[in-house]
Amino acid sequence: MKKNIPSEIFKTFGLAEDIKLPSQVRGCFPAGTRVWTDQGPKPIEQIQIGDLVLSQPETGGAQQYKRVVKTLVHDDKTLHKIYYRLGDDTQSEYVLFATGNHPFWVVKETVSWEERDDGNDVEVVTHMPIGWVQAADLERGWHLVQLTDGTLARVMYNSPVYRTHQPGVGWAPELQDNFERGSLMDFNSYNPIGNQIPGDYAIRYSDDPYLKLRVYNLEVEDYHTYYVGKGVWVHNDNCVGVKLMNGDGVLPIPSEVP
Repeated sequence: MKKNIPSEIFKTFGLAEDIKLPSQVRGCFPAGTRVWTDQGPKPIEQIQIGDLVLSQPETGGAQQYKRVVKTLVHDDKTLHKIYYRLGDDTQSEYVLFATGNHPFWVVKETVSWEERDDGNDVEVVTHMPIGWVQAADLERGWHLVQLTDGTLARVMYNSPVYRTHQPGVGWAPELQDNFERGSLMDFNSYNPIGNQIPGDYAIRYSDDPYLKLRVYNLEVEDYHTYYVGKGVWVHNDNCVGVKLMNGDGVLPIPSEVP
């Protein structure tokens, strides 16, 4: 399969000050996260070396199925819960869980007003690709993640996942920065198990507030990227040469990318 994503998505509008992602810092996903393969979506913990996953060059281009050359497992890692929405349809909101350092391809939306010849102001919306941004720095409202067909989905919410008194069950607020009510996720089965659950302030202000789990990642040949969830484009384990900014990602430097 080959599919060209519109080239304008990958135009660079100036680079921010670069911060290299340390090679030993590797983002991951919990068990149950679906990866797009040639056989359909497959839980990441079931992916094996040699499996074919949908991929795309780090700076854009034709999609192809590429082989997994390495699978990785890490224990006791914390997660972020990321809501993203397709268009303006509130019924098309989806959730991903990822470690805070996992790189997502991000386009930033900006809104300005311009005066027309008739004296009226018109809203101007622009989309600026800013490159690879780690999950913890995804900004609600203004950051858009890219899907398999090149469309963009808006980040609506981004929060750490807190531990509960149940092993493998995490809690996260239902509204950004509002600890009053939240939802529970059973990571043992990768299923939501409740909402409108009050936050536990004793846990929040403890010395160890966050849920810690076993997480998984892949290394993909050639392109070093793959797709998860409803088709969100993410980087793989091999991040040598990929530049990140805290909230403002930039394109990888092609000569440095292995």
